[in-house]
Amino acid sequence: MWFWVPLFGRKRDRPENRVEQLLLAGANDVTARQRFLIEFMDSDIFCIGEIKGPNVQVEGEHSRTAENTEVSIAAFDHKGERITAAYTSLARMREALGDGFRGKPWFSTKARNVLKAIHPQSVMVLN
Repeated sequence: MWFWVPLFGRKRDRPENRVEQLLLAGANDVTARQRFLIEFMDSDIFCIGEIKGPNVQVEGEHSRTAENTEVSIAAFDHKGERITAAYTSLARMREALGDGFRGKPWFSTKARNVLKAIHPQSVMVLN
């Protein structure tokens, strides 16, 4: 289930990449949502967690792969609901997590890989 909300209400918020441009368009125009969903699946997104597998590239706290591998995504509980956060860019993730970002393992991969990996009872929040 998708919930759309008006985005980028603050004047300093500007889309940083293609997926953010499409997300903004889809949040404000129903006719743009299909384009967002199609392109989102092949977009790189960022998550707190780890990926493991034969083709994983590890750079410090960051892991990257384009292949389907074992994924462990951090989730948190909010009022009894399991929430998984995904971010449209590294800058958005750093901004959202602030000092909580330091020292946390994170990875980037295609959105379709994350959607396959999250728990079926989890709600994904795209930041």
